[in-house]
Amino acid sequence: MPALALASTSPYRRQLLERLGHPFTPCDPGVDEAALKREQTDPAQLARELARHKATAGLGQHPEAFVIGSDQVAWIDDETLDKPATSEAAAAQLQRLQGRQHELITAVAIAHRGGVVEFADVTRLCMR
Repeated sequence: MPALALASTSPYRRQLLERLGHPFTPCDPGVDEAALKREQTDPAQLARELARHKATAGLGQHPEAFVIGSDQVAWIDDETLDKPATSEAAAAQLQRLQGRQHELITAVAIAHRGGVVEFADVTRLCMR
């Protein structure tokens, strides 16, 4: 069975992959997300680039594996929402989303021996 690696430090992504029951190796891709966010203003392209960079960085650590990289971008009012750093910032973000539609763009990239397959999905949500 081919080796599988997850290029993510997210406990949530690790739990999702564990549900499949296939052994995998988690690794820290070490991607500078802030730099990519400064360079890319299109949310779907940003999500894809983040996922691709993570997958290819993980492939550098595990060259024989299929490496999964993923990211999610929240988007409202032509702005990317970052994870809030404080409980006050979280409350303000939730209030901003209240009763309004926003988008979650989820991208996944799978890298193996120099090739990368990637895709993204957009979910539109309205927060109560």
